[in-house]
Amino acid sequence: MRRAARDVTGSAYTSASTVEAIAKYTALPPAIVARSPAYSFHRDMRVDEATLMDMQRLFLNLELLSYKTLLPVSSLVVDP
Repeated sequence: MRRAARDVTGSAYTSASTVEAIAKYTALPPAIVARSPAYSFHRDMRVDEATLMDMQRLFLNLELLSYKTLLPVSSLVVDP
């Protein structure tokens, strides 16, 4: 997991191989992936809860989720 995060951090996010992989698994056009803001990861790989909730709000507003109310972080993230 740490290697995967490192591989897409900073300018590596817009590398051709990263853009192609993200495009493949999200079914988004590579041009959109390349222009999208990169997600930043904490060095210790903890989840950025504020960003997770912001993303959930955005996806709810865009009606991309099957549920209609925000879920608590504890139901979205499994803490080992």
